[in-house]
This record gives sequence, C-alpha cells and structure tokens, in this order.
Amino acid sequence: MKSVNALCAALLAFTVGSYAQGHNQSAPFYLNLLSDDPGLNGTGLVPCHTGAAIENLCSAAILNASQALYGPFQFNTTAWSVAANSTAGEVGVLTYMLQGSNFNESEPMNLSYDSSSNIAAPIFMPGYPQLTVAFDSDNRLNIPTYTDTGYAPLYRWYLCDNSYYYKYRSIAWVVGPGVPDDASCCPVGIYRSWV
Repeated sequence: MKSVNALCAALLAFTVGSYAQGHNQSAPFYLNLLSDDPGLNGTGLVPCHTGAAIENLCSAAILNASQALYGPFQFNTTAWSVAANSTAGEVGVLTYMLQGSNFNESEPMNLSYDSSSNIAAPIFMPGYPQLTVAFDSDNRLNIPTYTDTGYAPLYRWYLCDNSYYYKYRSIAWVVGPGVPDDASCCPVGIYRSWV
C-alpha cells in the first residue's frame, strides 16, 4: 500500500510540475482599435469595471483613460499549443491582471452571452471559463473556429453602447454571421501593440 501511495504522490508531483513548466506567458501588450472612424482608429482599449472583479473592454478614447494607468494584457499559451492555421495564429488565452490594494488576480477572457440578443460581451473574471483566441500575423485578435477545411479566424468585433452591466461604449462579439441586434454597434478590429 505504501508503494502505491508513493507512486501516486510521485505521479501527482510530476503532473503538477509538468503543468507549471508547460505554460508560457507573453510579454505584456496593449489592445488597440482598428476603425473606419479616424477618432477611434489606433486608440486603445482598457478594462472597465462591470461588476465585482469583472471587467469589460472599453474605448480608452471615449473614457478619456490612459492605457498605462490600467496596465497591459498578456497572452497565455502552453507548450502544446498549436497554430489554428498559418492565418489565425497560435491559440491561447487572453488575460488581464486585476490589481487591488492587497491582491493581484490574473483574469482570463471569456464571452458572456445574452439569450435575447446575438451580441456577447467579452469579460475578464477570475475563475471564469477561458475563451480560446489567437493573434494573426498582423497581431489582430480573432476567435478561431473549426470548419470543414480546418480552422479559420473570425473577426466579429464591434464597438457598442451596451455593456455587461454598466452602459459603456464597449467591445462586443456578434454571434453568427449576421449584423448586431444593437444599432449603436460599429465594426472594429482589435490588435495588440507590445509595451
């Protein structure tokens, strides 16, 4: 029995050690908008409070906020991550480090769906399920989806007047190929720029 317990403990230690060694975190970067609106094109996105330890992505230009004040984002991959394809890029998880007076919490991004709309809000929340995303060769954020011919990048980002709880001009994802239900939404792209 002792040898079985020792074997289990050794396997657990190996698994935990392998897991820790297998995760990679990118250098920090900021997220910026690609837009036909010259007042928004190239401007930053910042996390904006939408609930207890819940952040959405809002326009820094509209909030008159500094990206440096809010801190950068990071992209987490594993040693086993693969490129969705040469167009979409390597898959991983987008994270934001929420800093409080006595804590630092790395929050993964996921989408919060509303059953009455085709708009989903990207939110950062501790312990929340993680959304797999990618950055293409132009550093544009996409969500890779599987098709009959393999993975393909989707770019369905919009800037809308709605938010998870609060009313900000924030980023939304449109579910499906149609136009957003919300007429305030305008199409945008999101790209990263290294700190």
